[in-house]
Amino acid sequence: MSSEFDGVDDAQLEQLAFGRQGRVYDRELAEAALRELARRADARPSPPGRGAPLPGAAQPSDPGTSIPAGSLPLEPDPTENHRRRMRVTGIVAATTAALALVGIAPLITAAPSTGDPLAIFERPASAADAAWATQLTRDYVSGITLGPRTIDLGDGLTAVVFRSAATVDGRSTAFDPFCLWVSEGGSATAPRALSGTCTLPERFAEEGLRIDLRPSPQGGGLDVVTWGPTGTPQLDRNQPASSLSGVRSVLDWLVFPSYLDGDPLAIVDDPERLLMGPSIVPLYGPEGPNSLDHQTWAYLQEGQSVDDPVLCVVTLVTDLTADQLAPLETRTCAPLDAVRRQGLAHTVTSAGTDWEVLIGPDGDGRSDRILPAG
Repeated sequence: MSSEFDGVDDAQLEQLAFGRQGRVYDRELAEAALRELARRADARPSPPGRGAPLPGAAQPSDPGTSIPAGSLPLEPDPTENHRRRMRVTGIVAATTAALALVGIAPLITAAPSTGDPLAIFERPASAADAAWATQLTRDYVSGITLGPRTIDLGDGLTAVVFRSAATVDGRSTAFDPFCLWVSEGGSATAPRALSGTCTLPERFAEEGLRIDLRPSPQGGGLDVVTWGPTGTPQLDRNQPASSLSGVRSVLDWLVFPSYLDGDPLAIVDDPERLLMGPSIVPLYGPEGPNSLDHQTWAYLQEGQSVDDPVLCVVTLVTDLTADQLAPLETRTCAPLDAVRRQGLAHTVTSAGTDWEVLIGPDGDGRSDRILPAG
């Protein structure tokens, strides 16, 4: 079967889908290239070691037994197809970049064999999808790098799924979060109520997304909308409340960037290397939130290679005096794998007092006064 991409190799398709240096200028062409990559991935035979055992291979459950040659033909493995599709849309790329560092890169090895959550992006965008793209990029996210696609859940609910840009300038990187939004009634341009959540690609591959929407009309549980790690978005009634917290890592602050007026990119030392953020990280002290005259930001950038991203924390001291006409800046950067193990800290001086600013591995931000010795 011929297509518009006949004669175009996979490397060229990836550039069309994900753009040069992460910039995508033609979303329709990018999505068409993405669908072609997924089609090619599904069409390739499973590599040795996947699917049914090769003739003569020993079974894992009985390492001392050989299978007679030719007794089990090699067949395509739907789990491997699922893995390939996740790679094509960037999940495994992000998992490798962010999680191989902490020794859990084989996250997708237990991927379910049915219900690909990303198949929804294979259908062409509708007018409703386009309307949502306009609203989301105007009011909520800096850019949409995949989708959106809308799904009628029934009962007056519409689910909207997409990947949003991980950087504030709207570029696409392997760290683009997956997002699920739900509209209750209204239209794409004027929903009556709107709930939304986004998550890191690595977490989407393992847990998917969930919104605890409202109390169920019957029973003591909640109406819950879920998407992934398998299947399309769906409404589940009378479910128990989720036990997962919203901030569980240093990267969670970067999924929904927070910043004040002005250009947040001014805080970044090399915007071309930016992978996520930047975002203000709330700081807490012994007595609760700190309203101190220093402000702390975080962002993720490329390291020496694609597999060693670096997290940077920047604290600006803003207690300006006649001698200090501009904020004082303290910047500390460290490999993401090290920050995920032990956090990152540095010391700043504000109003004559030394403070330790600490970003913990679980995303906890603190600013504690350093008392003089003795």
